[in-house]
Amino acid sequence: MNSAFIGLIVGIIAVIFAIVIVLYATGIIKKGFQRSEPKPGAKFLSKTELKKMLLKLNNKKNPFSVKSSEDTDLFIEWKILNAKWIEMLGKAWAKKTYSAWVLLDEKDKTVRYNERIKEAGFTAGAAGVSGEVSSFRGIELWRKERGYRYGIKEDFSIGEVYNYKFNPSDIKDVIRQIANDHGWAFELVISKRQASR
Repeated sequence: MNSAFIGLIVGIIAVIFAIVIVLYATGIIKKGFQRSEPKPGAKFLSKTELKKMLLKLNNKKNPFSVKSSEDTDLFIEWKILNAKWIEMLGKAWAKKTYSAWVLLDEKDKTVRYNERIKEAGFTAGAAGVSGEVSSFRGIELWRKERGYRYGIKEDFSIGEVYNYKFNPSDIKDVIRQIANDHGWAFELVISKRQASR
């Protein structure tokens, strides 16, 4: 191997190492990858009591729903976007949904949390037809969105078609805090299987 190639490899490793150090120093890695432990001295709630407390998050103040589920303990859904509008000589629509599976493992005293974001969109008009579908499952670390669109609505009026804010931490941080305050660890997991019965 020549020295230029070795220098390139060492440089790449140094950059990756520097990025990891910055992310760890800002708390992003710790919060995202490591489990958070219960607060010292926190009174442990049973699985049933914790589940009841988390189900209380299902209210009109929150943009998401929390429900009991057959394949896990709780299922969270946030319908972020569901809009239709008119494009130049055609129609268009967009949907975005956040889902999370929450398993309350009483044996390990751990709340396991897996998340998914699904997006779909379609446009048909004078310029042609296009569609798009995407899905992400795992651990969402750095997502924060603000979306808005003005245009022609389905009833042919002109105005705001959609306007939304989305940050998955709005849900995760609340559940993490409730779990940690009541004697449970909180852990983000990569697969749905890890957050299912």
